[in-house]
Amino acid sequence: MCLVYLRQKPIFEILGLLFDVSKTKANDAFNYWVEILRYILPASQIEEVERDSQKYQDLRRLLGEYGVFMKATFPPSISPAQF
Repeated sequence: MCLVYLRQKPIFEILGLLFDVSKTKANDAFNYWVEILRYILPASQIEEVERDSQKYQDLRRLLGEYGVFMKATFPPSISPAQF
């Protein structure tokens, strides 16, 4: 349920319908499990330093020195040169 919510971002009423529970139960279950997932899975570097403004600024400066690379796929009707 958590993964569906994080991927699709449906309202909890729809999430409840998908998993045959009430919207309140879907909300409660999501909030319960998301805390466990946050504990188990590591945070991003930005999330780890966002409370410390000096470390946050240092990380932003460091990341700004590197280019950001994105992989994109285009439908056959659109050429990457159009962007």
